[in-house]
Amino acid sequence: MLGPKPIHAKGLTGYPDSDREVNLIVDRLWGNIDGQRIFENKYGNGKVVYGKDINELLKSLEIEPDLRYKSHLADTQLDFIHRSTDNAEIYYVVNRLARHGINDFEYRYLPDLPDRYENIECSFRVKNMVPEIWDPVSGKTTVIVSYREENGRISIPLHLTPEGSKFVIFRKKGAEKHIVGIKKDGKYLFPMKENHSSSNDLQINFEKEGQKIKANIFNAGKYEIEWSDGKQSELNVRPFSVDYQISSPWKVNFSKELAGLPLNGPEPFIANELKSLTLYDDEDIKYYSVTIQYFNTIEIDKHKDYKVFLDLGNVQEIADIYINNLKVGTSWIAPFRMEITDFLKEGKNHLQVDVVNLWANRLIGDGKKPKNERSTHTNVTKFDSANSEQYLRVSGLLGPVRIIYAKQVVLR
Repeated sequence: MLGPKPIHAKGLTGYPDSDREVNLIVDRLWGNIDGQRIFENKYGNGKVVYGKDINELLKSLEIEPDLRYKSHLADTQLDFIHRSTDNAEIYYVVNRLARHGINDFEYRYLPDLPDRYENIECSFRVKNMVPEIWDPVSGKTTVIVSYREENGRISIPLHLTPEGSKFVIFRKKGAEKHIVGIKKDGKYLFPMKENHSSSNDLQINFEKEGQKIKANIFNAGKYEIEWSDGKQSELNVRPFSVDYQISSPWKVNFSKELAGLPLNGPEPFIANELKSLTLYDDEDIKYYSVTIQYFNTIEIDKHKDYKVFLDLGNVQEIADIYINNLKVGTSWIAPFRMEITDFLKEGKNHLQVDVVNLWANRLIGDGKKPKNERSTHTNVTKFDSANSEQYLRVSGLLGPVRIIYAKQVVLR
């Protein structure tokens, strides 16, 4: 037990006898502890401590932290919670912040993309168990192929997006062959050592399909893989087209309805560049707030040895992605990136991105009109003020929109 002496009983039941009873118990447990000269008192099979730092105390008792981590960034801040069940240890690990240089939770309107990506190594106070990842955004469950167990702890490499999180689940089952070490061009990616790579980009990850273990490689180089059975694998990946930007003009279309009501929305047009709707002179576009549809064509040299991802860059606020008229999914948080491999065909593919923005811009535009000409109504009066333009929100698909490739190699 760690802490100062209680003085009073909680509540008034039995007062004042309850206070006297608490004091008698406290005297037995805390003894002569004063927190200045005397810090500990043994009682029964336990010990009461006051006046010592909890970290120093746990270290003196040889109690390891439940979770610790390594990072090549000085400003990394993780948080976690841990829950135990009869057959599993469940950790929820969170990248607490979104941007380098901002280390608080004060609200700021920042319409650019966050940048606090983390490549870290997490060490858990768990042993004789096998880890897996649950992604709370996609709902996908992934077997962890790369981990190592040493000194009663299990370490795994994690890539976290800004304010991103992962569930790490440890189960009681027999360990299969797995990866315990990864190098790229002679520098350690896992475990992190003095000469580890300092890149925030995801270099390589692994997945298991049936009995096959595959490596997804995002950057060329020489990779050395060490296995739990002592064997080594070497991958020499030549430079390949990692990504390309979609620079062709976009067809832009606008919804004509808002909650079932007809709108005098903008007419479709061709955009030679992606920019915020608020930068257009046409007020119907500038203040538009419903669904904006962006259309383009992407040409793919499809190859079975590659995975293909669509990265939308900056989106304000939420995007639905369609490939060849089939919905890939909804992206609502940075990075606005999804795998599209299974939706593609060789050659030309139809791309559609539906972006939903906030209605503040429409309210600002309507605030300049007579009430009988407005499409929206609210009791929030700041959007009717003379300086309401300051509340305009960057809006739409801003890009850059990129196609990203990852080379896939079967390891074993």
